[in-house]
Amino acid sequence: MDGVHLLDLIGRHDLAFDWCQELNKKYPNEGRVWLEMGYLKSAENNQASLEGSSQYLEKAIELGEDLPATYDQLGLIYFNLGQFLKAKSAWQQALNIDSKNQNAKDYLKQYEALNLP
Repeated sequence: MDGVHLLDLIGRHDLAFDWCQELNKKYPNEGRVWLEMGYLKSAENNQASLEGSSQYLEKAIELGEDLPATYDQLGLIYFNLGQFLKAKSAWQQALNIDSKNQNAKDYLKQYEALNLP
């Protein structure tokens, strides 16, 4: 995964994602690969990429990458997709795992300030 991170750092998200896809073919049950694909796709910040990113992150969670940061990111993606209740649920899940998660607290505070459902 170091190579993926290096490619990401130098701005070659396309190559990093391609590498992850190759790793995914060899190790389809490796949650970390799904997680990386989710993060990489979310950086593209368009509707299709965000939808793909949410699916990759959900798969990563299913495979054991149920970390507060994963839920924080998933919440942001849902929020950007206009799926506000899912965003709120993801941030609440992050707090269920780590009640001190400041990111999730901040996101939920902003969510409430917007008077969303």
